[in-house]
Amino acid sequence: MYARKPCILVVSTGQLYRCVRSASNTEGYNVLKASSYSRGIAMAHSYRPDLILLDMDIASPGTISGLECCILIRQSLSTPIIAVSIAADSQSMVRALDTGADDYLVKPWGIDELLARVRACLRRVLPEQKLLQTKETAPPGDKQASFTEKAL
Repeated sequence: MYARKPCILVVSTGQLYRCVRSASNTEGYNVLKASSYSRGIAMAHSYRPDLILLDMDIASPGTISGLECCILIRQSLSTPIIAVSIAADSQSMVRALDTGADDYLVKPWGIDELLARVRACLRRVLPEQKLLQTKETAPPGDKQASFTEKAL
C-alpha cells in the first residue's frame, strides 16, 4: 500500500492495459492509457507517471517504433520503463534495455510476474512511500519484527 496511488502509463492497444487496469483496484494504481507511441510520449511528459509499461509491438505503419519511443522518452525523463514484447530473442531484449528500458517482459506473460516487476520498479522510484513491516507481514518465526505500519 502506498501513501498516494502510483501512476502507471500503459502504452498499448491491447491486453496489457486491460490487465493492469483490472489489477489497479487491488494494487492501488492510477492507470493511464496511450494507444500510440506519439501519444505515449506526449502523456509521459504531461503526466510524469511513476512507471511506463511500453508495448513494443504496436502496429502503426508510418509511425515511430517501440524502440524509438523508448529512446525519445529516455532522452528527457528518468521514469522507469518496462518494455513488453513478443520478441523473445536476446538481441531484441538487449536492444530494448540498451535504448532505455529498465526491464523487459516477453509475451505471453503472467499477470503475477507483470505485477511483481511493476512493484519492483515502484520500490525504486517511490522509496519514501514504503511502509514498514507490520506484525502480520513479518517473516514467520520472527518474534521481534513487531513494527507499526507507518509511511517513511
